[in-house]
Amino acid sequence: MGVSVMEAGPQHSDAMLWQRVTRGDQADHADAVADRLDGERRGAELRAAVERLPRREREVIELCVWGGLDHASAAVALGVRRGTIKSRLHRARRRLALQLGNGHFRDGELGTGSARWTIR
Repeated sequence: MGVSVMEAGPQHSDAMLWQRVTRGDQADHADAVADRLDGERRGAELRAAVERLPRREREVIELCVWGGLDHASAAVALGVRRGTIKSRLHRARRRLALQLGNGHFRDGELGTGSARWTIR
């Protein structure tokens, strides 16, 4: 009984693959690969730009954008007022926009929630 199950597994997989190919469900993966490579390149550029920020601005980006903290939680973590977080985040965004250039990132790529921002 165990042998028949093992033999059926690969045949089933081959049959499913054949159905996808003959129905045209096989996607052209070149676009997906190109998008992934482009995303990796943009991610590396962004990480490098964040590393060049002054420490206080970099901390706010790391906590609010990448760490997902809201402004109040980031303020507690850094021992500053909420308004200080907002102004540091604003300065960091502007500095990154200048470093990376306009149109570099799409909406939502650089954070969500209260820390959502876009470089255009």
